[in-house]
Amino acid sequence: MVDSIIEKDWLDGCVPWDGIEGKLPTGALMPPKVDVLKLIKSWDILDAEADEGFRTVKGSELKPDDAIIGCEPNNNSIRKILATYGSDAFRFITATGQKFGPEAWATKMGTNPFAVLAIMRKNKGEGGVHF
Repeated sequence: MVDSIIEKDWLDGCVPWDGIEGKLPTGALMPPKVDVLKLIKSWDILDAEADEGFRTVKGSELKPDDAIIGCEPNNNSIRKILATYGSDAFRFITATGQKFGPEAWATKMGTNPFAVLAIMRKNKGEGGVHF
């Protein structure tokens, strides 16, 4: 009886994660020296003067006041890491502590976990651009 109580996820149902936060990763487990920001090829930033309403820039072109609205992960780098470390190389963590691989995350949450986590971290000021 005690074992079944201990094994139960005590956070399950405790905090309702029904807002946008529920679809955002709180972190990730990655191979040594691999950071999600190193896996991004380009960034999309708001630009009212651009025909599309945004423009795509390289990381070195980002400015502290840029509003990042998207990015393109480098899928070749991701595939190479998966080939080296296997299918468990990346685990994205939910607000309740659940861990999902990239495909499972995309299926369950409807977002690209590499892109969302990178945008969150970049907007937080990690990776050399400080806001």
